[in-house]
Amino acid sequence: MSRKKKKNRNPVIPKNDDYDLKKSLGKLNQRKTFPESETSTNFEINKSQSANINSQTINENLTSETNIYFKLTDNINSRYDSLNKDLKSVSEKITDSNDNLRQELESKVSEKLDKNIFFYAIAVLLAITSLIYALSYSGLLNDTKENSTEIKQLKSDVENQNKAVEENKEEIEKLEEKQNELEIELIKKEK
Repeated sequence: MSRKKKKNRNPVIPKNDDYDLKKSLGKLNQRKTFPESETSTNFEINKSQSANINSQTINENLTSETNIYFKLTDNINSRYDSLNKDLKSVSEKITDSNDNLRQELESKVSEKLDKNIFFYAIAVLLAITSLIYALSYSGLLNDTKENSTEIKQLKSDVENQNKAVEENKEEIEKLEEKQNELEIELIKKEK
């Protein structure tokens, strides 16, 4: 027998953060708390502070450990501000449309689903089941009742016939006894 070798497959394991909706919503909510002039980066330089800092003071504070320095400009902040505004307007539109759709659906559902409809549906189902019962099973019930009474009558007729047979057997036995007696008397008379 030959054995099949399984191919070594590297299973695709999604990262924990790839489809984690709660973390993604948490990140979005954190961005909402920032003022419009700030971004959600880890830098400690604010837009208002960047105007007071000049390049000389920055160069003085740089140490040998600092490899890269990002300078935030007004262009970057304004781009993020416009994106934040666009996101807010889109989220407001989505919530408004969700509310409108929910209200429309609730009104349509409440109009269509009335209690009377359920009562009519139940009444129709009861009528249909009783009609099916009447057409299919009531005849069978009557037939079984008739058959059971006929069976009882047949049993009583059989018992009556058995009694009649018993009586006939007794009469036959009596007749046989009389015939035997008569034969014995005839034999005695002939002798």
